Amino acid sequence: MGVEMSLSPFSMFGQVQLSAPGHACLQCNGFITTENLSKEAANYGQKTKRPQVVWPNGVLASTAIGIAIDMITNWTNTIRESEYLSYNANDHSTSDHIMKAYRSKICPHYPILESGPLTID
Repeated sequence: MGVEMSLSPFSMFGQVQLSAPGHACLQCNGFITTENLSKEAANYGQKTKRPQVVWPNGVLASTAIGIAIDMITNWTNTIRESEYLSYNANDHSTSDHIMKAYRSKICPHYPILESGPLTID
């Protein structure tokens, strides 16, 4: 979730990502990169110019919970291997993230054969 304050009006946006073994991870989605991690580490503990806003974070969290509940109960009869959604808080819309079309479908970072058995405890 972020707020871009250099635009008029301000732009609020965020994303929800599902990563499952063998399918696109946060690196495949281009969300976590060495450059992003270096920037985050350099600014750790510093004040941010991109304030967090409670209500859009609630929308993102609720969307993530909905995806998790669907995976557990299969209430939509949809097999979810991976998900990458963009949220536009200005118009209250959720859509597939643009990177979804360009990412690797099979994750080279965390191969399915290296994952353990699926369990829900």
